[in-house]
Amino acid sequence: MNAAAAGCAGTAAEGKRKADNGMSLSASLSMVVPTIIIVGCIALQVMFSSSDSKRLGLLLPAVAFLFSLLIVANIARNGSTLPISATIPLYGMFLLSNLPTVVFLIIYVVCRRKRALRDPKEKRPSQEQD
Repeated sequence: MNAAAAGCAGTAAEGKRKADNGMSLSASLSMVVPTIIIVGCIALQVMFSSSDSKRLGLLLPAVAFLFSLLIVANIARNGSTLPISATIPLYGMFLLSNLPTVVFLIIYVVCRRKRALRDPKEKRPSQEQD
């Protein structure tokens, strides 16, 4: 009987050790996938902002701003749809949902300034060179 009790205690201890050593697959994916998406969006914004077209660099900030308007309109229309919106007023939610817009605009401005310093001809295209 002691051997059976020791066997049960051993398997329970092994199970606890396995749970403590690693995260479950869904928990690790729930951290990795959003990180990949965020890093991909930032890389895409840098690529768009560094391109020749000025409008292309404003694409992601515009999409992020429209998405924030959609979030605020949904909350205003349906009431509290997000758990955080119960504690943050509507204007606070608007500011919070516009954080990606601000980050994308900062990336745009920094990339455009670097490009203007690197290529002074782009800064003043209306002036003709003799």
